[in-house]
Amino acid sequence: RYYSRADAYIAKGAPAYQARPLNDGVEIIPQSAPTELLRGGSLVLQVLRDGKPLPFARLIVARDGEHYEHRRIEDLYDAENVRGSNVKADAQCMVTFTPLQGGLYFLLANTHERINKDLWNSYNAELTLEVGLPVLKK
Repeated sequence: RYYSRADAYIAKGAPAYQARPLNDGVEIIPQSAPTELLRGGSLVLQVLRDGKPLPFARLIVARDGEHYEHRRIEDLYDAENVRGSNVKADAQCMVTFTPLQGGLYFLLANTHERINKDLWNSYNAELTLEVGLPVLKK
């Protein structure tokens, strides 16, 4: 069985963001306004499962187009864990994401639970972020 969620954060003007987990399934919860993230800045994220911390969870990080730029042959879900861009949560399930380039980024957290010898539950959460460029001063 497969459970998946995808979240979007949209802001017009100055965002009045508050982290509000739904406490259902796996969630990637930004701790500050994700719409304010700029290249070289950092965004702290928390990974939860059913509202409880998911310590040491792995986040797969893929920048838009990198699969083609690097001619990657591995699966986007990176079962082999070969992506250098992956980040791992700490014991408190917190992750710091620091993009080095502007553009779109795809973040994926997943966990698996064995129900019996023939059945697994797979829980995924996806978050797509647009990373802006710093404003140039004249």
